[in-house]
Amino acid sequence: MGYLNGLKLVVEKYHYRFKHNGQLLRGSTGCSTLPDAQKWLTRYRAKLAFEGVGIREMPTLRQLLVEWAETAGATNKPDQIKAMKAALHTHCKHLLALTLDQITTERVQATLLLYLTSKGCGPGRQGHTKGGANALRLRLNTLMGYAIRCGYLTKKPYEVKKFKTQRSPRPVVRAAKTKDYLDALERLARSEDRKLAVVLMLGLGLRESEALGLRWEFIDLEHGSLTVGRLEDGAFTTKGGEARRIKVLSWVIERLRKRWEADKKPKHGLVLPGPKDEVTGEVLPHSPGYTRPLVKRVGAAVGLLGLTPHRLRASFVTSLVLEAGVPLPQAQRMVGHKHITTTMGYIAEIEDHGDAMADLERLQGIANTLIATPCR
Repeated sequence: MGYLNGLKLVVEKYHYRFKHNGQLLRGSTGCSTLPDAQKWLTRYRAKLAFEGVGIREMPTLRQLLVEWAETAGATNKPDQIKAMKAALHTHCKHLLALTLDQITTERVQATLLLYLTSKGCGPGRQGHTKGGANALRLRLNTLMGYAIRCGYLTKKPYEVKKFKTQRSPRPVVRAAKTKDYLDALERLARSEDRKLAVVLMLGLGLRESEALGLRWEFIDLEHGSLTVGRLEDGAFTTKGGEARRIKVLSWVIERLRKRWEADKKPKHGLVLPGPKDEVTGEVLPHSPGYTRPLVKRVGAAVGLLGLTPHRLRASFVTSLVLEAGVPLPQAQRMVGHKHITTTMGYIAEIEDHGDAMADLERLQGIANTLIATPCR
């Protein structure tokens, strides 16, 4: 249910959403009953009209975090909300009592430097990294963006740049190594569900969530194509907001066909059904990370250490562009990236340029030729 007259009940509090002088304002009224929320909203609208500005009473960072968490369920998973809370309570606890306008550049910089000089809580209590500091900075930025949308701020109260990090090359399964990887997958995989999920990620460039959420009603076995997306509360949704239909490689469609026949030719339902919901009895997809151990183990078997499910997606993009010669904009549409720079980033990270250099030598026509420079 959407907002009615600018109000909507979220969990146990009414939240508002409306435009004032072209600026979208939204947030929590702090009221648990509709009459109180209506009165609050009336007073707030009158205050805006009188003052002519879209700035509310300034909350503390702790209050903002609570308010953000109440509304974030629409776009974030519970684990993401939990991680946001844990990170800020652990590493920004001295900022939580400050009002938003007191969170200055100097204070944020000091927070990030303190994070870098402290120890982590993992095995061996290793030191925090610059990448982790950048992630913490991004979490703060997310909250400040929410504060601006709610009308608490007109702009972010600090300016802190990202730390420069050195990215090491990450592995991909090149087209020539696909068969070796699939052979190792057959040897090492004990779960047919995990095996098929890996095939879908490597052969179609699907995200793990897309592979685990794939349904039979989205697949056209006759024409060898499928629509990428998932069902949530009976509605079709996608990560980027746009459905994409892709052609399926023959060896992938054959594996899907065998699974379909083994499952007695279902017309709907999850291709890879997971556990049942204890309350509703609904069959759910497998949880995130379901394929990670297998992908890593198979990768190590073929000499690709550190391979992850998302690197299988990068492998698909790399093979499309560098080996199949597919134009970047087409590859972008096929894998469902909003921005072409994301697609380009996948290709820039490949660790082995040997094939490209061999092609260059063939084009130059001077391989194995010694070019001597005359001595003077």
